[in-house]
Amino acid sequence: MTLEERIALATRLAQVEVELCEAQRVSDGSEKARRRICAARAEYAATEELVLRVLQHLTDGAVG
Repeated sequence: MTLEERIALATRLAQVEVELCEAQRVSDGSEKARRRICAARAEYAATEELVLRVLQHLTDGAVG
């Protein structure tokens, strides 16, 4: 994985975390707000899963 790819992945994780925090911060309890939080949580979880898979792959490659 190149440095640029690592930076892009870290940037993406930061972006989805900011969106999740913002969605929670401005939530007024409405259906629209709850959908935004749900979508942000799902995107964060997917991005986090990708990061973990990449880290596992890098770790496996470093050991083997």
